[in-house]
Formats: sequence, C-alpha cells, structure tokens
Amino acid sequence: MRQIQVLVTRGAGDKRGQDISDALITSEAVAIERGRNEVDQSFSDRETVTLTSPFLQWLAPGEMVRMIDEGSRLGKIKSWSMDVSRGQAAGYQAAISLTIEQEMR
Repeated sequence: MRQIQVLVTRGAGDKRGQDISDALITSEAVAIERGRNEVDQSFSDRETVTLTSPFLQWLAPGEMVRMIDEGSRLGKIKSWSMDVSRGQAAGYQAAISLTIEQEMR
C-alpha cells in the first residue's frame, strides 16, 4: 500500500493535527481534506444550534449559510427535517428545522 504524507495547517500555521493512518485515504486530495477536517474538529470552538425556517429549496446538509441575529455568523448545515401542515386557508405550509454547526462567538 502506498503511503501518502501531507502537512495540513490552519490560520497562522501553529495548529498541527494528529497523524492519521487510514486505508481509505487513496490520494493526496483525500488526505488533505481529511487533515483539514481533523484540524477543524480539534482546534476550533464550535457549537450546534437548531432553528426553524420557512422552506427554502436550496437548503441542504453541507451547505454554508449566514445567520443574521445579534450579528452575522457563518455556519454549516449538518441536518434538516421538514414539517408540512395544512394552513388555515386552503393551502399547505412547509417549514424546515435546521441543525447548524457554527464557530462560537
């Protein structure tokens, strides 16, 4: 098996992740992505928030969204669920519940 070595750093380059050994890492691009994910998980303060929004077709897990509440924060949609109910008029209403991972303030 071929061994792939990459060094992934973030920010000022002062955060180094642990060495990773995984048979599923078969290319340099995959190794870089895996290293990026490990560094992000290890060295950033993140929180998960859940919120409800009117249904927007483009919202999907993995998409980045900007939330504007007491400021502006960028987050990644981790999961969502949809609730469809009959409105008071003759139509239906759709809303989604989003779980978003974002950096802590």
